[in-house]
Amino acid sequence: MKKFEFEFSDKFYGYVNELPLNVKKRLKKVMTLLSSDPKHPSLRMEKLGGTGGIYSVRVTKGYRLTFEFREGGVIFLRVVGKHDDVYRKP
Repeated sequence: MKKFEFEFSDKFYGYVNELPLNVKKRLKKVMTLLSSDPKHPSLRMEKLGGTGGIYSVRVTKGYRLTFEFREGGVIFLRVVGKHDDVYRKP
């Protein structure tokens, strides 16, 4: 299976820097899995309604990562953070 490549929003690394260490470690695992199998059941991927193509996956029980699929096998990572915060501005 082809691996996806990542591109990042301008603010993505700022969001990552604000995460607790345990969430950063889990995010790394989630990104590895996302690049190889975005539909893996453990990611709990869902399309966010009313966003025109933004998806989210579970990082931990309280943290989510939002992204978009782009042409050429690219996943554009948008926001990572607390569940409610991410869903307000995906």
